Amino acid sequence: MANDMEKSWHSRIPVEWPVTIVTDQSVINGETKIVTDVGFFLHCEEKLSRNGLYQIILRPPNQNPVLTKGQLIWSNFEIAVRRGIVSGMGFYFAKIADGDRNVLQKAISDALKRKEADCQEIED
Repeated sequence: MANDMEKSWHSRIPVEWPVTIVTDQSVINGETKIVTDVGFFLHCEEKLSRNGLYQIILRPPNQNPVLTKGQLIWSNFEIAVRRGIVSGMGFYFAKIADGDRNVLQKAISDALKRKEADCQEIED
């Protein structure tokens, strides 16, 4: 049987964690919609430069904040604005310290356990 870390490897976990992105010009707040061990999908109302590298602070529940450098790899901002849909951006964790990666993996594992428990309750 796979352990929790193996199951969470690249699992797309739907979570809503507060996120702060620090740019050269401002501080932007948003919220994750999906998190994996290699990146996350972010909803925010600000447009950022594609391929830009940003200082990011993720705040998973019941965990220390996770500090990382994230690279914006895609955005639907222009399409979302024209179509009136939720705008989002995909980030890749370009640099993350071992301690922060451990916190992130624990938070993902905890979220995966909650998701599995919720599914089990529905089945019962």
